[in-house]
Order: sequence, then structure tokens, then C-alpha cells
Amino acid sequence: MIVVSGGDSAGGEDGGGGGDLGAAAGMRGAAAAGALRGGGRAGEARRARGRGLHGPPRAGGRARGLGRPRAPPAPRALPAVPLAGGLALGAGGLAAPGALAALWGVCVVPLLPTLAGNPSWVFSVGYGLSSAAAGAAVLASGAAGAGPVAAAAGGGLVAYGLRLAAFLYWRQNAWPEWKERAAKAPEARAKNLLAPVLGCSALYCLMCSPALWLLRAGAGAGGASLPPLALFGVAVQWAGLVIEGVADYQKSAHKAAAPKSWCSSGLYSALRHPNYLGEILHWGGLFVAGLPAALSAGGGPAGVAGRLVPAALGWFGITSLMLRVTPRLDQRQAEKYGDQPGYAEYVASTSMLVPKVY
Repeated sequence: MIVVSGGDSAGGEDGGGGGDLGAAAGMRGAAAAGALRGGGRAGEARRARGRGLHGPPRAGGRARGLGRPRAPPAPRALPAVPLAGGLALGAGGLAAPGALAALWGVCVVPLLPTLAGNPSWVFSVGYGLSSAAAGAAVLASGAAGAGPVAAAAGGGLVAYGLRLAAFLYWRQNAWPEWKERAAKAPEARAKNLLAPVLGCSALYCLMCSPALWLLRAGAGAGGASLPPLALFGVAVQWAGLVIEGVADYQKSAHKAAAPKSWCSSGLYSALRHPNYLGEILHWGGLFVAGLPAALSAGGGPAGVAGRLVPAALGWFGITSLMLRVTPRLDQRQAEKYGDQPGYAEYVASTSMLVPKVY
């Protein structure tokens, strides 16, 4: 999901599926992280005042923050809660009451290379690896014993994430065009790399949370079968995975053979962005699969809200992002190929995401 700048930089007009979380995802994820951490600018201001950064000068000295320049502050340590949750995985932490925080910790770890000076990682390869890590965590926490639906949902996350991470890593390193776009992206000049790590990991956590609720509901029922709606959702999840993978392969093969023309074969003969359709289906299917578990796993209204709201936020975040990115990519393609013979006819005969609908 590449990658930077909401799909307009590393993703570009020919971006692969999953590669366009970008700055929009960073902002949305940062908001989610702020809610989970209970932070925000107001809290930072209060802490700053407590440290005396805005207070009066010391007696006999100069005011803090004035005079001699100080060295850049060292990166702040990652919050203990998500890391502790990730470490608790081996002890079955994901099936415990602190499950969502633990899942966030699992999603943080694959994004840590961002802190080494690789800003685009958090929106690209790290996105795939976070999804895969979340799925692996669900499987390792007993999804097999929670029933086939929970196991299939966790396995779908692993397969989706690993394929996407491998594809994006290959694309970034094999195509000079992607390297150039990533180097020019605003994220490449970001000074605070911790914020996108925490923000995007929070978003990925919310997106993957339905698999967690499937795990807990299935484990509580002794592996009993979940409603048909859950099975349908997992089927859509896997269908989206396949559609996105096929679309990425078809476009990559076409661009390797004819880099200056648009792809109009295979899935692209009906849709201009089938990879994004696959991404929407994958996450939408997972959300639908987790609905029965989120609504019936106990805890009363508060328990239902604690499961349903995170899952809904994750689904809404990724879906709204894809719907925003797709028209922008359509515009970029029109700017690039609009003067070429046959492109106007291609646009008129195809849809962006849904055949004959949108």
C-alpha cells in the first residue's frame, strides 16, 4: 500500500495495489494513534510547560531554548504499551483483554526500519509486512483451534501482506522511476519519522482487527462454526487478494514490455484500476467476516463497541483512501496518455473500479 503522498509519488499513475496509503494514511493513522495514546498537541504543550521550555529564565542564567543552539533531540522511545503487547504474543497476548493494544505492537515492529531514515517504508513494504505480521500473530495465538474461518482470515492477511511487500520491494528496487518518485516525495524530507510509524501502525492495526475478533469468538466457542456471513467475508477477502495480485502482475508485465503505454489487457480491459478494487475487496471482506464475532463475542454494549468501532474505523480509513486516490490516478493517466491515439476510447469503454458502475 506505494506509496507516498497518497499515491501520487511512489505510487504514481501506474501504482500497484496497496501502494498508495501515503500521506493521507499517515494523517489518518496519526489521528488513530493519538486516540489510542491519549496524546495530542495539548498534551505536548502541557509537558513542555512542565519541563520549563516556555517558562521564565533561570536566576543568573539564560532562558531555556534561547542562546546557544542545542543538538537535535534524540528520537523518543516507542510507547511501552504496543511493544509490550507485541512481546506478549508468545504468551497468547492477542487472545487476552489487551488484545487490540497487543496487535498494535505487532504492527509497529515491521515499520521500525522507517526510523533508520527510510520514510517511504512505512507506507509501502512496511504496510505489507505489518499486515502479514498481524495475520501471523493471529495464527500463532490459536486461530487453528478457533475454527477454519478464523484460520482462513489470519492466513489471508499473511498471504496478502507477504505478496504485497515482496512486490513493492521488487518494484522500488527494479524500476528507477519509483526510486526517483520516492526521493522527490514530501515524506523523504520528513524530520519526525516516529509519527508516521505510530500513526500508520495504528491504522493497520484497526484494519486487521476483525481477524482478532474472529480468533477470540472462535476460541470462546470451542472452534464451533461461525455464521455464513463470516465465511462469505473470508471468501471476499481472498478474492480481493487474488484480484490485486493478478492486476499487479498484468500491469508489471505490460510496463516491462511497453513502458510508455497504458495497460489495457487482462483485468484492465474492463477496469482502469483493478488492483485497487482488489485491495478494497480484501479489507472489506475481512471487515464483513469479523462482523458476527464483533457483534456477538460478549461484553454487552461496551464490548460490542470496543470491537466494532476499531474494525469500522479501519475499514472506513482504507476504503475512503482508495476512493480518494483512484480519481487522482485517473487524472494523472489522462495527463500522461490523453494525447495518445485510442486512450479516450479506452476510458469511454472502461470503469475505474466497478464494471459499468464506477
